[in-house]
Amino acid sequence: MNDNNDSTHDIKRLCGINILSQNVNTLNTSSNNSNNAKSNHFTQKINAILKTGCDLIFLQDIRASCRIAVIGKIIECTKNGNYKMFYNSSKSKRGVCILYKANLDIEVRNVFKSPCENLILLDCLLNNTPITIGSAYGPTDIDNPIFITEVKSEIVKLGNKSFIIAGDFNCIQNMIPLIRDKSDITSQKKKYYDINSEILNMSSIPNKRNSQLLCDLIADEFFCRSIPSFFPKSSRV
Repeated sequence: MNDNNDSTHDIKRLCGINILSQNVNTLNTSSNNSNNAKSNHFTQKINAILKTGCDLIFLQDIRASCRIAVIGKIIECTKNGNYKMFYNSSKSKRGVCILYKANLDIEVRNVFKSPCENLILLDCLLNNTPITIGSAYGPTDIDNPIFITEVKSEIVKLGNKSFIIAGDFNCIQNMIPLIRDKSDITSQKKKYYDINSEILNMSSIPNKRNSQLLCDLIADEFFCRSIPSFFPKSSRV
């Protein structure tokens, strides 16, 4: 991200905008048998998300398929606010979506939707600030070993100095290995180890190739390291 004075001033205009990112595979929109918004079981789950009152909501694994209109109907008028959406989800698997409050000062100028339905990017003016916002759902290495590189490429093409990309990338942001050496328990030497809290409870590093690409972009200061910087026990992005 560009940190010059102009972009810093622009980002200050976005203060006060509340953001939520949520993997919602439990909505099971594609397996629901009803197209009636009021009778759909996942209506309560969507309302639980909207209850947060966030201005921007990034959803992943939405699996909307032909029922995207049902979701649109549910969110357009609720007790928790009125929302609109942009989506990239035509199948019964994966899919991403961005919800935003109808009264939000936003103008969407361009939309990018990846063919794999793992990414949606909006080139927009938010509070009169040029910015790219996006929802991403990281594929497996087998499906796409350079997904992170492609995300960067599309962000660059849109040309905004500032961007917010949220989602479940299925990656870690720190590739330092976790050292477990039981022999050191009785060692008289004082030793220092690099401990990677992101993989403490993992049997293996998820999406290793894309994780490395993400770490490289963080090192290059294209991306900034997010949640684990503040909440180390939050294991993945």
